[in-house]
Amino acid sequence: MAVRNNQLRRRVIIGATCFADADTAISMAANLAKIVEAEILGLLVEDESILTYADLPFAKTLTYQRGAVQPVTRKAMDSAFQRDARTFERRLASAADQTEVNWSFEHKRGQMMSLIQSEASAGDFIFLGYQQTGIARGEIVFIDFIGNDDALHLLDLSKIIANEMKLGLQTINLTNNEKLDQETGVLDYLRKTSPAAVIVAIDNQHNLDLLDILETARCPVILYKQDGPDLSET
Repeated sequence: MAVRNNQLRRRVIIGATCFADADTAISMAANLAKIVEAEILGLLVEDESILTYADLPFAKTLTYQRGAVQPVTRKAMDSAFQRDARTFERRLASAADQTEVNWSFEHKRGQMMSLIQSEASAGDFIFLGYQQTGIARGEIVFIDFIGNDDALHLLDLSKIIANEMKLGLQTINLTNNEKLDQETGVLDYLRKTSPAAVIVAIDNQHNLDLLDILETARCPVILYKQDGPDLSET
């Protein structure tokens, strides 16, 4: 049976600012952790940029159930984050138990990418979660910016993940920049294809914004942390 473990080694890190985003990545991350014999870290981030909205006098929320408009308060947002943290942790524990991997959970305040950068070590896998939408999803997309042994290893894992999910795998090789422009072509392709997940082999020599990939693809984005500088330099 999986247990909560605070002494982490190689990890699969799930980063999200709400449970709805994390939920799309948890099962996939748990399966990957079992394949690579890693542990799972769930990281729920109270994003400071979101919290600032609670201090604005005109901030409102619209509920899905009744369509009611309600004022946003810092207390209400704090309560919502606490509920998300409890749900995220329970769901993570359940998935880890099913795949028999160790797990831990952290709930922090800050900026998501900065916190993930500080948590991730060489050899860790990073899942950026994104809330499931009603859009029909296509294949898993593997994007290779680097073409080294780490990329080949990540491609092999991508094939295993695609097979587990019973999905096709589309590979985009950008090591020679022949197929797509690295700044705009990747995003245009992801916008048109609506992938189920995007797996990226990237290093500190490339300036493509990872959050741009996440917001464009609107699905979990998976990275592999190599030796070298922090992800902030990607």
